[in-house]
Amino acid sequence: TSSAFFLARLKVEPTQWRTLVLDDVVNSFDGDHRMGLAGLLSEEFGDWQVLFFTHDNMFATLGERFISGWRFWQIVAWNPKEGPILSEGDPLKRLTERLEAGESASDLGGLARVALERGLSRPLERLSLPIRFDRRQLYSAPEYLDALQKGLAERGSSLKDLPVIRRIRGQSYLVNLGAHDRPTDPMLSTEDLRQMVEDLGELAGGFTCAECSKPVWETRKGFDSYQCKCSKLA
Repeated sequence: TSSAFFLARLKVEPTQWRTLVLDDVVNSFDGDHRMGLAGLLSEEFGDWQVLFFTHDNMFATLGERFISGWRFWQIVAWNPKEGPILSEGDPLKRLTERLEAGESASDLGGLARVALERGLSRPLERLSLPIRFDRRQLYSAPEYLDALQKGLAERGSSLKDLPVIRRIRGQSYLVNLGAHDRPTDPMLSTEDLRQMVEDLGELAGGFTCAECSKPVWETRKGFDSYQCKCSKLA
């Protein structure tokens, strides 16, 4: 309630500094209210500078999925000389950085699975394609893939037949093995992970307009129709 009054006051009272700082305000929120706050900040404070600090992984994940135009940073390490070490909150960017640093696939299986699931969830969620209900928002990569292809088919979109989707389906199996570190199963290689990073980029490109570089869901028209900013990609 106090957060609602505070945000409402900011919208009606004149202020010289359009900067909003929120520190761990979602500790007592359930999943639905976390999503509501993410949507509110995105829609009503899109022209503000918003600094949001949180220890809540669920809210951070929801924010990355649903809020466009924000930068997400995460404390990934700490040492006595430099203190907290920050890195991009985007797991795909972190995976790319660690691959470029020469880390082995055996150390990156868990991060790769998170990056894969995040990359598949974004188009599904932004296009409002249905998936089974789970209050905790816990889904596997194959579940995201199934829902994505089914939803695209029901919309009559040719994107359901992208070859990259078939490749990613195979990669999801290897990445899951790597995340669980089963030495008797096929080894996950850094080349597998590099290919996965490339394929997720190709998948995102399928939903991106070459003219305005905006994803198709940036402008929504009607219930089942989506177009990019310049209206050339539907």
